[in-house]
Amino acid sequence: MVRRTDTSDRAMIGRERVWLNQVRVAVWVALVLFVPFYFYRHADLALQLIRNADAVLYVSIIGNLLLAWMARAARDLAIYRNQGVRIRFIELLILNNHQFCLNYLPMKFGTLQLAAYLKDEYGLAYSAYAGAFLVQNILVSLVASILSIGTILLFADLGAVDSRLLLGAFTLIAAAMLWASFTTLRLDFLPVSLTSKLTAIHGEISRFARMPMIAIWSLIMSVSMFVLTVWRLDLVSRVLDFDVGVVELVLFSAVLQLSLLLAVTPGALGVREFFMGGLARLFGFT
Repeated sequence: MVRRTDTSDRAMIGRERVWLNQVRVAVWVALVLFVPFYFYRHADLALQLIRNADAVLYVSIIGNLLLAWMARAARDLAIYRNQGVRIRFIELLILNNHQFCLNYLPMKFGTLQLAAYLKDEYGLAYSAYAGAFLVQNILVSLVASILSIGTILLFADLGAVDSRLLLGAFTLIAAAMLWASFTTLRLDFLPVSLTSKLTAIHGEISRFARMPMIAIWSLIMSVSMFVLTVWRLDLVSRVLDFDVGVVELVLFSAVLQLSLLLAVTPGALGVREFFMGGLARLFGFT
């Protein structure tokens, strides 16, 4: 067997990165071109956005997005460094946005590409990356569910069927995430090779829990991300002249984040809109 030299390995990685950059640019171009097409098909909405143009609102939305990206990178930085990955903040910030862009391709392409990059550059095993991905999603789900439960109990009409259904759904999600975090996997019925991989992935949760300062920091950043989502939806509702209350904003934000766990389509396109639209119907929006 002929072993490739380091030079040939670097050349191959360089070609892969050039190809990925081309794919990334193509995805962004497609998304950018879709915007004028959408406004052409929905001229009434485009005119409303122009009439409501408020520089302060639009700058606030952009600033909100930047803060959300930074909060996510700060959370992920702590998780990866707990795994021995000495990645820089700015590099992770860029990688997260590459992941977001490339996930508009099928098969969660951006997530897979990030896993391959961290393995090539920092030696992070795929099982460790999968464990970090699991921790990230558990944090998002717990924060969204618990804050929604608190909002419903404090501000919603518990006599309404819709409120009780939402309360039950968020309680089930929170319980499932806690169960996944603190239970011990028993997978004796699976092949040994698969069992070892799944156990290694789930073991990353224990590694995370053994570092309380990292866990607390990651939780704070996850709460910050959720609060920023609530604020961002409030800003967007002002642009669109929607009268949205605090309860609706919190629950919309929770559904927006939880629906990403079911991203079976590229970029979760259609999935988010399905759940957001269903919740909007409950609140009397179109």
